[in-house]
Amino acid sequence: GLRLFHRGPRGVRLTEAGQVLLPYARRVLTEVERAGQVLGGLRELRGGRVSIGITPSAVIWLLPDLLERYRTQHPLVQVQVQEDMTDQLVEYLSDGRLDLAVVSLPVDDEALIVRPILEERLALIVGPDHRLAGTASVDLADLADEPWILPYRRHGVRALVEAACTEAGFQLRVAVELSGLGPIKLLVQRGLGMSVLPPAVVANEVRLGQLHAVTI
Repeated sequence: GLRLFHRGPRGVRLTEAGQVLLPYARRVLTEVERAGQVLGGLRELRGGRVSIGITPSAVIWLLPDLLERYRTQHPLVQVQVQEDMTDQLVEYLSDGRLDLAVVSLPVDDEALIVRPILEERLALIVGPDHRLAGTASVDLADLADEPWILPYRRHGVRALVEAACTEAGFQLRVAVELSGLGPIKLLVQRGLGMSVLPPAVVANEVRLGQLHAVTI
């Protein structure tokens, strides 16, 4: 209810209330301009943050190249990376904690847009003392009586292995199921069973002779 301007024949001048309000108004307008610049930067990827989820195997063979190219194109965007199993990443996507994720298919969630980007070859992984160590290839049907060490049931690789074994005419005999690739590799190395994993995640162990990868 205060008058801010005196209007006269020679123009407009501020009242005492107008003089008091002026520095606040200038700060407000400056912040509005800054907000526009920040939002414009987000729109043009000059700033902001993107949250990416990625599976352990993809961390090895995809993430370094992906981040290198993205950071070259958008150096001011902060990138947050969450490494986890497929089912957990899908949950994070659903509740908004991630913007996108690289996961193992299949993913049955109609609320998500799923686009295949590449195919990843899997291999039978055995310990150094296993009967198949050093073997180049094996038929899946010949593994019907073997104990398996696999990711837990909701994991993408587990679903693929179960489907392939069913097609080959037998049911999996799962000795141990785990949530992490590190423990799986360790148990296979100690001869407690075999697993199916992407060769990329065991490349170092294969090089050291601790594990062997066999083509199925």
